[in-house]
This record gives sequence, structure tokens and C-alpha cells, in this order.
Amino acid sequence: MKTVSLFKSSGALNSAPVFSAFEQGLKKYGFNIVYDSMDADVAVIWSVLWHGRMANNKLVWEHYRKLDKPVVVLEVGSVQRSITWRVGVNGISRDSLITREFGDYTTQSEHTLLPWRESGEYILICGQNDKSLLWKDMPRASVWISNTIEQIRNHTDMPIVFRPHPRCTVTGIESYFKNVHRQTPNRLSSTYDSYDLTFHNAHAVVSWNSSPGSLAVINGVPVFTGYDSFAYPVANTDISDILSPNMPDRELWFSEFINSEFTISDMANGMPLKTLTKYI
Repeated sequence: MKTVSLFKSSGALNSAPVFSAFEQGLKKYGFNIVYDSMDADVAVIWSVLWHGRMANNKLVWEHYRKLDKPVVVLEVGSVQRSITWRVGVNGISRDSLITREFGDYTTQSEHTLLPWRESGEYILICGQNDKSLLWKDMPRASVWISNTIEQIRNHTDMPIVFRPHPRCTVTGIESYFKNVHRQTPNRLSSTYDSYDLTFHNAHAVVSWNSSPGSLAVINGVPVFTGYDSFAYPVANTDISDILSPNMPDRELWFSEFINSEFTISDMANGMPLKTLTKYI
């Protein structure tokens, strides 16, 4: 049986129970478990953000991928934030995520699929942390935001609201453009990293591949995303459509969304391993 190395020491502060549950699932499936080893068959890390407590994960990622060995990535989810969690193999973007097998228990989403919104007062640009692997091959966040504003301005003078990632604030952007305003996300009390990511009166949301793209779709706000975004199948990609974005059917997508994450109990029972064993 293969040996799996858990890199718990390089996880975020909220990762401990997730690692522990995932470890229980691995043991249930008979994997050998080691810790912080660069000589295992599979690595398990927290997030693909090479910063802060997770900075050392970049070395782990590069080492294992160079050897063509799989890296399993655990990350906070969006279905029920801090209750459901994402599991990916060799990444955590749309094509890397592990989903439930048909017939498994379906996670109850805290979200309700709202009707598409056909009008709004402003365009919301959601920033991202450019230290993350999810931002690979992209320009600096400040450059992407400026370019996006300029593209939008080719088609409309509608007010633009820029909401930065909480850990990548990109100061001063709004001072360079007319009718662009900053919306600082506020952390919700008694939470580790949940923020008031509302979409009140937004006409459309532009988000490369972060969670706000999917949450906007659920809230009925048309989105413009990149290919790696989970929202991509129901998103727009051409900014020239900003005033009349597509609003496709979302029922199947929503079902896939709520089945793309796992609870602590799911992980302890080894539910992600039903799919993961095909890759690791």
C-alpha cells in the first residue's frame, strides 16, 4: 500500500481538524501515514497559497510534482464555509477538485439558488491573492485589476466597485480611475476567515477564479471568470458582453457545486478516497 505524507505543520490555523479527519479516512483505506516526509508516494498539503504558514508548501509541491508524484490539496470550501471543505489532486481549481460519487450523501448547502438578476447599479470586481498557485501565469493583481477596469470602460461608464482579497489589498487602485470605488471586505465576528461577501444591487461580477464567482452565480448575478473558476460553465468570458451578459440554466451546475465539497465526517469516513484512489 502507498505511503502518504501529511504536511500538517504548514497548514492554516483552521486546518487541524480537516487534516485529522482526512488521516482517518486514509487509515480506513489502508494507506501508510507519515508526516513532513519528502520521500512518500503522495503528499497532502493545505492550500496552494505559498505565503505565511503555507509558504513551505511551495517546496513540497515542486518536489513531488517534479517526481510526477501526486499532491492532494485540502482547502476551505464555499458550500458551507468552515463546515465543508475542498479536496483536489495536483491543484484546487475546477478541473482538479474531487467530487462525490453518485449516490453518496449530498451536502446541504447554506445557499439558495436565486433567480437571475437582470439589472443592477454597479459592476463588482473581486480581487484575488496573487501569491496563490491559482494565480499562476497571471500578471500582478494590481495589473489585472487595472486592465479589467480599462476593458470595462471600453463598453460602459457604469460605476465599478473593487473588492480586494482580504490578504491582497492592492491599495490605491480606485484613485487612478473615475467612478471606481473600493469595498473593503469585513470579517464576520466569531469566524476564522469568513467575510461579508454580499452582491447587493450588483449588475455583474468579474472574478478570475476565486469563490465570489460561484457565490455570485448562486445569488443570481451574472459573472465573468477565467477557465479555472468553478463558475466557468455558467459564466461569461468576454467583457464586451458586460451590459447584456448570458444567464444560462444553473440547476445542474448548482448540483455539482454542492457535491464538490466534504464535511469533516465525510472525510473521516473516507468518502473523498472513493474518487482519489483513482489518482493516488
